[in-house]
Amino acid sequence: MIYTAHYKSPIGEILLASDGYSLIGLWLENQKYFLATIKEETIDKPDLEVFIQTQLWLDNYFDRRKPSIKELPLAPRGTPFRQEVWQILCQIPYGQVITYGQIAKKIAERHHKQTMSASHRRSCRTQSYFYYYSLSPCRWDQWKFNWLCRWH
Repeated sequence: MIYTAHYKSPIGEILLASDGYSLIGLWLENQKYFLATIKEETIDKPDLEVFIQTQLWLDNYFDRRKPSIKELPLAPRGTPFRQEVWQILCQIPYGQVITYGQIAKKIAERHHKQTMSASHRRSCRTQSYFYYYSLSPCRWDQWKFNWLCRWH
């Protein structure tokens, strides 16, 4: 069961969704992917603690008080890729701007580190030159390009 509440903001009506404990989604009414990640039945229940907390946070946000995103119990639904993007978005300080390209680069770097770590463990069991060959710049660029294409 998914619970919902409505919030009137200066930019339009916002629909909040919760599993009863965490905020799992937030959409502007009639946006392109409105409720796209919610497949279950929804019930309007604006008196949930998570909604009261979120509405206070949004009030502070729209009053330019710069509340911390860490104040909200967030558990957004989405693919592992979207989860990574949301983690990065939550780290952007107020007043800073980040491009899609920078987000993609941060994600690729995380996966590159994981690949290096796994490759290093394998190389310790086999011959070390395979490790260096697999991380040569041309291989990394090709891997990065292929990885980004899989997500788009």
